[in-house]
Amino acid sequence: MERIPTGIPGFDELVQGGFCPRSVNLIAGGPGCGKSIFCMQYLWNGLTQMGENGIYISFEENVDDLRKDALELGWDFAKFEHEGRFKFIYFQPYEVTCVHTEIQRLINEIGAKRVVIDSTTVYGMALETVFEVRKGLFDLCTTLKLMDCVTIMTSEVQEGNNTYKLSHFGVEEFLADSVTVLSFESMGGEFPRSLMVRKMRRTKNDFDIHPLEINEKGLIIHTIG
Repeated sequence: MERIPTGIPGFDELVQGGFCPRSVNLIAGGPGCGKSIFCMQYLWNGLTQMGENGIYISFEENVDDLRKDALELGWDFAKFEHEGRFKFIYFQPYEVTCVHTEIQRLINEIGAKRVVIDSTTVYGMALETVFEVRKGLFDLCTTLKLMDCVTIMTSEVQEGNNTYKLSHFGVEEFLADSVTVLSFESMGGEFPRSLMVRKMRRTKNDFDIHPLEINEKGLIIHTIG
């Protein structure tokens, strides 16, 4: 099967070369685990290594803060924004009820092949009932899977007690084609963060917990042993 490489050192080797085409992929973890860095690194590598346009849709951080965070890692998205190949987009949480059509329009407008939705947690909190959350996330995933792109969604989860909660609302992991969990659970080595690919459809993925390094160039996933 064709694969869409993330270009993140150590990750693609865990999942037979990358994400599946036209897939929606969940990155779950607590605060500070590296979810946003994973997403921006995925988009940056797409632009600079694969020539693929991208879009970062945020319900949390504003656009200026996202640009500053990226620059700290040497990723200057401004050039690609000016060329019309990339967009940072911020939506207020209360706009979620009418956001699906706008997301579809924005993806088509720049021909985005790589899309980030950050995060489903804030997206869902703006909806009033469990039914609305589940329906909204289902409709969003359905829309994205029909597009000619590969999407990463993030979800904020509570850590602790050596358990791995896979999403905030308990539905995202069933809708997503893959689930990757980032954690601060130290493995006793030099890197306090870790990564585990919990599932990936149509893939013989690695199920081990791997040390996760964040340095001045982004994320590196290390092998065990």
